[in-house]
This record gives sequence, C-alpha cells and structure tokens, in this order.
Amino acid sequence: MDCQLQKLNKFINIEGLYTFFYFEHDTNYFFPGEQHDFWEMVYVDRGEISAVEENSGYLVQQGEVIFHKPNAFHTLASSPKEPHNILVTTFETSSPAMEFFKNKIFTLNNKQKKILSLILEEMRRALTDGSLDNKKGYKDQICDIASYQLGVAHLEHLLIELLRATRVIER
Repeated sequence: MDCQLQKLNKFINIEGLYTFFYFEHDTNYFFPGEQHDFWEMVYVDRGEISAVEENSGYLVQQGEVIFHKPNAFHTLASSPKEPHNILVTTFETSSPAMEFFKNKIFTLNNKQKKILSLILEEMRRALTDGSLDNKKGYKDQICDIASYQLGVAHLEHLLIELLRATRVIER
C-alpha cells in the first residue's frame, strides 16, 4: 500500500497562554487599561461590562466574547447595574486567521458555551491550586500538563467554531 503523509496545516495555532483568569467583580470595578503584543479574549459569564479599545466603547453582555488585538490599548469597567463575572485569557498566536477576530464581538451559542466549559475544566486541572489564576504556576505532573494542552486545544476549537459562526456583531 502506498501511503503518503498529509501534513497538518493548523488554521489556528496557539503557541501558549500568558494568563488565564476567572474574575468576579462588583459594580464599581474599573481596570484602567493596558496594551500588550498578544491577543486577549474576554468572555462575560454574568452581567455586562463596558470595554474600550482604541477610543471606541462597547457594551459586552452576558454570553458574549470580545477580542482585543495585539498592541491595542484597552480598558474594562463594570456596568453600574450589576456585578459581573468574566473569563480573561491572553495567548500567543501568529495565525493569519486571527485577523478575523479584530473588531468583533460574538454571542456564543450552546455548542460554543460547552467548548468554553471544557476549557475551564481543563485549565482548572492544569493550575497548581485549582483556581483560575495562573500566576501561581501550572502543575508539572504529566496528567496536568496534558490538561494544559487539552485546554489550549479546546481554545483553538472555540476559535475555529467562532470563525464558522454567522452571528457576529461588527463594531
């Protein structure tokens, strides 16, 4: 049998994570802003937030995700209506397909929310103390390293699903 290897050309390839957090903030939370040379994804799990990127403001509501592109100055604030919970992750990728995520807010469907829950589950396993705060470091046991890899793979999966999505809010 004559078999030829079909090399994998990854459409989205995340080289690694910088941060992975789950925050619960009250109504007076304000983050004055930052700028960095990697991507940031913010998912609103509860409530709503005001996000500003490069002097444009956006209201991001429960079930929506916003992406901050590399080198874009961005801030975040609570809505005065109610507290919010958000998942924030920053990651390195040089995939050209990421251009699609610039200037977009997505409303996650049930399938995408399930993928997000898988990311949370694996990252919780990968983090030293089980919290979603990777400043404390990742566990170095083989099964937990695999959890980190699987969490990143699920993040790539989510990004691909969002690329396929038809419900996109243009900024």
